[in-house]
Amino acid sequence: LTAMRVLMVLPIVVLFYTRRSHLCALLFAVASLTDFLDGYLARRWQVQSPFGKFLDPVADKLLASAVLVLLPSTSSSTAPLLAVPAVLIILREIL
Repeated sequence: LTAMRVLMVLPIVVLFYTRRSHLCALLFAVASLTDFLDGYLARRWQVQSPFGKFLDPVADKLLASAVLVLLPSTSSSTAPLLAVPAVLIILREIL
């Protein structure tokens, strides 16, 4: 599920720029749901791996950063207002 979430980042970006916002939002929601489901199943089945522990936060950061980069490009009038918080959130994700 975590690897699938990483692979969903590119289609989300493509759908965003092809103006298919409903599909983009749906795919983002599915990716978010897989994040929850992945954590739930790992705890319930007590299945963890070092690779999974590494990849899960990476997948979260990739997904969040991609969406945060896309959002300011939606409108030229609000781009500066959205860009500053987006950069701050991405910096927090990195640090």
